This record gives sequence, C-alpha cells and structure tokens, in this order.
Amino acid sequence: MSLDAVRCLQLEMQTSLMRHIINTISAPHDIDGSLKTIILELKNAFEYDAVGIRLLKDDDFPYFASDGFSMQFLATENSLVALNSLGCPARDDNGQILLECSCGLVLSGKIDPADPLASQGGSIWTNNSADILKGRNSKSPGLNPRNVCVHEGYNSLALVPVCDGLRVVGVLQLNDKKIDRFTPEIIKFFEDIGRLLGILLHAKYENERYRNLFQNTKSAILLADAQTGIIVDANKQAEALFGLTRTELIGMNRINLHPQEKRQFYMEQFAEHADEKGARFVEGVIIKKDGTKVPVSIAASVFVINGKRKIQGIFQDLTEIMKLEKEKERKKGDLSVPQFVK
Repeated sequence: MSLDAVRCLQLEMQTSLMRHIINTISAPHDIDGSLKTIILELKNAFEYDAVGIRLLKDDDFPYFASDGFSMQFLATENSLVALNSLGCPARDDNGQILLECSCGLVLSGKIDPADPLASQGGSIWTNNSADILKGRNSKSPGLNPRNVCVHEGYNSLALVPVCDGLRVVGVLQLNDKKIDRFTPEIIKFFEDIGRLLGILLHAKYENERYRNLFQNTKSAILLADAQTGIIVDANKQAEALFGLTRTELIGMNRINLHPQEKRQFYMEQFAEHADEKGARFVEGVIIKKDGTKVPVSIAASVFVINGKRKIQGIFQDLTEIMKLEKEKERKKGDLSVPQFVK
C-alpha cells in the first residue's frame, strides 16, 4: 500500500473518530458514560495499552474515565494535588493549589517552549520514557515528578491538554508499553480532540446545569419557539399548573393554553414578547386540562439556543394571592362600616 493510501486511511479514521465523539457527547447520556465510550474508542482505534481523561473537580483533576490502567495505578495517581508538611494542599504565592507531576505541568500551561518533550499545542509526549529517568531531558519537569507511568513500564507517553476555549480543564492521557507509538501529526490530532472535547463538555455541563435549574425551580416554565409559539419544553411545575404531561405540552401552541375568547389578545402579547429584549411581565389567565381557569403572572424573555430564538415563559399561579387580596378588601370594607356598641 502506498504512503498516500495509508495517510488517506488514517485521515478517514480520524474524521470518523471526530464524528463519533461529537455524536457521543451530544447524545442525551450522562457525562461519565459518554467519556467512557470515547476513551474506549480512542484506545481501540490506536491500540494503546491505556487511555484516560482527567477533568477539573473542585480543586483537583481526578480521572473521570479510563481503560487499561491497573486499579492500583488509578488509586495512587488519581489526585494531582501537592501536599505541604501539614498534609494540606500546597499553594503558590497567588493562592493557587499546586499540582504535581507532568499532568500538573500540562494543566498549568507553563511548559517551557524549549522543552524537547513539549509540543506547540501544550502537550508533553515521548516515545521512550527512559529519557525521563536519565536526568529528565525535559526542561519542564513539573512539581514533584512521580514517574509512576515510567515505573509501570509505559515507554510511549502523551499528556494532551483538554481546553474549553478559554482555559485548560483537563488532560487526555495516552500510554503504551511499546516505543515509538507517537508522531507529531498524531499528537496534533489528539490536541484537536482535546479542544473538541473541552468545548463539547463545557456545552454539555452548561446544558445539564440549565436542565437542573429548569426542573427544580418552584415556578412553572414553558419554552416556546419565538416565531411559531410552539412549545418545545416544559418543566414538572408546568405539568402541575396546566394539568398536562410534558409530552402533551410539547408541540402545542402556547396560545391554546389561554381562554379562546382572549386568544387574539395573547397572540398580540406573544408577538410583542418575541420582538423585545429583556424580560416582560404581564398578568393573564390560563386554562387547565379540566377546563379550570387559573389567574397567573407571566414573566417572558427571549434568548437564543443553538442559533434559534426561544421565548421562556415563567408562570406563577395567582389564585391564593387573589384570594388573600379579596379577603383583605372584605375586612377593609367591614372596618369602614360604623360599629355601634350596645
């Protein structure tokens, strides 16, 4: 097979891996499960002995997913935090927690550009780990080098930064016991993977955080397409308020949740909301599935999700508040009537 044909096959494999990673992260699975799938795909595609990914958690960077490392290795190497003489996390002059070994160096982003083990993309890699033990050829040895990977018999090592576009949020680790398993081109490919993973994971984390806020808030929330008014999402409180399941709500037009004789008014209100920036507050009436009319306040705001404009409506049931106001007015009226003492 010609060299061009080999390169073509490699490019096809790399493109396929990129596509798989995007699909895996974008799928509605938990992050841990998605990462395990991706790590296994990378390990099998390149036939490395061990692959893992570290990500930021609190002030440390533990392994979130790995395959091929021994349990003892993972237990020993899971934390990167350097400890002081008191057994507490050591900090630099700026109060930042210090991270040990080469992984900590990659995460710090402070690799010496002249380091022969460093790439322009911020990775540290070698095809013969014996060089590390021979006085460490690297000019950026990191804080307290542990060299556990070397002692475990891994000869080819690569530590690739995972970046979310603004900062390093993790490390992709690739280990193999054979020598000469990496090339500058392969390292560059994994750096592209690291950037892709960082951006996709950031988006997934933000989406999950939004989902948690969306579902756990005490108010009923509907999300609708700003152009059509079709509901695209609803939380549990919206199900309770409208007496409809999320499945029933999704696909409905928001206008159909209001009294029919007032729908022209609500259509105009919706159109005004869609054209405005910032939040808009109105009071109105919605109809439950059983036909009950409920007075509500609505806070509507427009924002963009995946390039499409959406209107978020936050509904607050005013039934109890209006009852209290009526009771207050009644008592006020009673006090205005002259009282005669017999």
